[in-house]
Amino acid sequence: MQNSIRIITLFCTISLVSGCSLFSVYKRDEPQGNLITAEMVQTIKPGMTREQILYVMGAPVLNDAFDADQWDYAYRLNASDDKVYIKRVSITFKNDKAVNIEKDGDLDNTPLVKPQGGPATEATVSPNPGSPATTSN
Repeated sequence: MQNSIRIITLFCTISLVSGCSLFSVYKRDEPQGNLITAEMVQTIKPGMTREQILYVMGAPVLNDAFDADQWDYAYRLNASDDKVYIKRVSITFKNDKAVNIEKDGDLDNTPLVKPQGGPATEATVSPNPGSPATTSN
């Protein structure tokens, strides 16, 4: 009888301690929005056309219903180490040419992840908007 009480107490203690373990639960990186790299932002310049910006940055994640001349690109990464990285780029157009480019967030030091949660990669964009972009792992 006394051995069974000790065994039950041992199992209860182990199950309670396992919930407060030093080992944490696996967490994935959660990227949301447009992937924004420092190379992409360095490539875009005032005077570029909408097509050139689409080629470099892709389609904007936010389209302003009241002002079609502003494109907003937003990226948020909830990293598995509980850090949050936020980047934003707003491009204002006049006569289909970029006139103002606003940047916000740390564009250089954000880790990049594949949308499937795979290992980090770095995307390289060609500085010439007319030439094809390449991606290297």
